[in-house]
Amino acid sequence: MNLDIAVKPTQYFQIVKVVIHLLDINDNSPRFSKDEITWSLSETAAPGATFAVSLASDPDSPPNGIKSYELTGNRNLFRLRVTEGDAGPTDVHLVLKEQLDREDLSGYSLVITAYDGGTPRQSGSVTVNVNVVDANDNAPKFDNKTYEVNVYENAALGSTVAN
Repeated sequence: MNLDIAVKPTQYFQIVKVVIHLLDINDNSPRFSKDEITWSLSETAAPGATFAVSLASDPDSPPNGIKSYELTGNRNLFRLRVTEGDAGPTDVHLVLKEQLDREDLSGYSLVITAYDGGTPRQSGSVTVNVNVVDANDNAPKFDNKTYEVNVYENAALGSTVAN
C-alpha cells in the first residue's frame, strides 16, 4: 500500500511517501466445499478413468495458500493426479488404477487432504465414498452339471420339485 502524507504548517510543508507492506499470517486452513462426496462407479470402468475433485480453497496469500494434495485410503486401486500451476495446484483428479469387482468389495472410502504452505502447515480434507455399481458380468452357475428328480403324477401345480 502506497501513501502520500502531507506535513503542515506551510513553512514545514513536505510530502512524505510511505510504503506499507502487509504480511499475511497463516490463519486459515484449506477447506473443501463439502466434507463428504459420494460417487457411484460401475465395476466396468476402465483403469485410467479419471474423476474431477473440486479444489480446496484457502483465503491466505499465495505463500500460505494450498501447496499440495494427498490421498489416503485404497492406494492400490486409486491415485491422485494433481496439475501444478505457478501459484499451486490448479486441477485434481482421482484416477482408477485397477479394475473394480463388485463381487469382491461394494465400496471404498478414501480421504483427500489439502495442505497449505504456512508454518506450521495446516490442512483440510474431504471423504470420498465410492459405491461400486454391479454390472451383469457373471453368468449363472449351477452347483451340479445334472440333476435327477422324481415327480409324482399327482403332484399339485406349482409344487417344488427340486431345491
